[in-house]
Amino acid sequence: MTGIIGKVVNYAGSTHSWMLDHDLLVFAVLKQPGGDADAGCVCRSNDALADAGGLDPEHDTIEVLPWLGKPYFRWGWVPSHVRLDELVNIRSER
Repeated sequence: MTGIIGKVVNYAGSTHSWMLDHDLLVFAVLKQPGGDADAGCVCRSNDALADAGGLDPEHDTIEVLPWLGKPYFRWGWVPSHVRLDELVNIRSER
């Protein structure tokens, strides 16, 4: 999948149950070639992700920020890490 960074998604996993009713912004992808976190990098743009070989759903981790509704109406500051298979309803940023 190309162009994942900057997309708004919904969470359908079980590890972070608090995220089930929140929109999430894909903020970055943590590249972990072969599952080795020491050999990886953080991609914060789709161009950087493409240069790093694209998204590997089996090994890479996706960093998301939650949408904070009332009274804040902004993206949160604390990211969470999820797998691609835990994300559904991928669409353009708000």
